[in-house]
Amino acid sequence: MNRYSFVPTLPRLFPAAEYAIRAAMVSHRSVEFETLVRQTENHLRVLCGDESFLVILVSGPGTFEDITRADFYGFVVPFANELMIRNFCSGHRSLVLCNGEFGYRLASACPECIALDFGFARHWEEERILELLDSKPEIDRIIGVCCETSSGMVNDIAMLNRICEARGIWFALDAVSALGVESGFCSCPALAMATGSSGKALAGVPGIAILLLNPRFPRSVSEGQPKILQLEPLLSAREMPGMVRNTMS
Repeated sequence: MNRYSFVPTLPRLFPAAEYAIRAAMVSHRSVEFETLVRQTENHLRVLCGDESFLVILVSGPGTFEDITRADFYGFVVPFANELMIRNFCSGHRSLVLCNGEFGYRLASACPECIALDFGFARHWEEERILELLDSKPEIDRIIGVCCETSSGMVNDIAMLNRICEARGIWFALDAVSALGVESGFCSCPALAMATGSSGKALAGVPGIAILLLNPRFPRSVSEGQPKILQLEPLLSAREMPGMVRNTMS
């Protein structure tokens, strides 16, 4: 049976969020800021279903129709999904599962990937995924959308995890519309990383990109990437004054 989730693109702000907007800004070098970030990270771990996951927070949106325009203003804007794609797919043969607008965006942002199109608002088919993996054994990564809000479909993440575990491969999720609604998706052992945003289901103010990272996922250094898109500098920044590579108000 297919599952659906209808989360508005522009949720209403809860009183706590409205209060935070009116509060005076604090320095990102202050103890108050560091405490707030730590509390936010812990809360996100609870929401995603695995408190061992690493949390990366950067100034930026969750996704964009054409992330190649990320340097439109002369600098790189770290979209959450771009962080995921650059660090998950680079140097690997990846498969993108598409059944809606956001799956198609992932495919367009990763032209070297193989796209498996199930058709708009059609559920992922296990047999087709297995057939493609059998025909292309070089595929060692899979990427997809958890909650495809262009159609309202909640994709079968348990099935995807089962496939990946059986074949010893990792998968990653665009969870921008799932974080805060679909609990426990990070408990899947084969999940390497997932993205989120401060807007959407979290009902906060948009502008903070979120990357949830499985500490067991083998990370590699990608020297060719801009530093703001490299995982290691972003992770090391969490132990530095300010905790972030780019300032968040």
